[in-house]
Amino acid sequence: MPHAKATVNRGADSPPSQIGNRTKHVLHVGCGPCNPLNLHERFRGAAWTEVRLDIDPQVKPDIIASLTDMIAVESDSVDAIWSSHNLEHLYAHEVPVALAEFRRVLKPGGFALVTMPDLEQVAHFVVTDNAQDIKVTYTGILPDLFREGQGVVTQGRLGDDGGR
Repeated sequence: MPHAKATVNRGADSPPSQIGNRTKHVLHVGCGPCNPLNLHERFRGAAWTEVRLDIDPQVKPDIIASLTDMIAVESDSVDAIWSSHNLEHLYAHEVPVALAEFRRVLKPGGFALVTMPDLEQVAHFVVTDNAQDIKVTYTGILPDLFREGQGVVTQGRLGDDGGR
């Protein structure tokens, strides 16, 4: 499935990976179990030190915290943030809170590299009654439509052409 990618800079242009001999720190949010391949290739190598943050203590992160409350991470303390497939799991009102936390913990000149599924493509799905399939495009906020572990109940009527 295609992915949407965004790189957000704080302040000046993205700094080089290493200044002098100083190692840079990347905060890997929603890191999951330790696996070097989960870290974006930009941050692999001696120039970067990974600091792992996850809400699940069983994955043994360096910091146990939520994306929306990273109080355990000092302000202006990391050079970069790597977030892969995390923001789409938040409720719509939590996304600005998480992004504000990203900005708070980034050093001036730091940046966030964020990837997530192509939500526009996810919002296309098929409704079927096992006799006829209807392609649906949802234009609202996805968390309002999908809840983990729940079905989707919709209400409406078809147009005269059998579709929209």
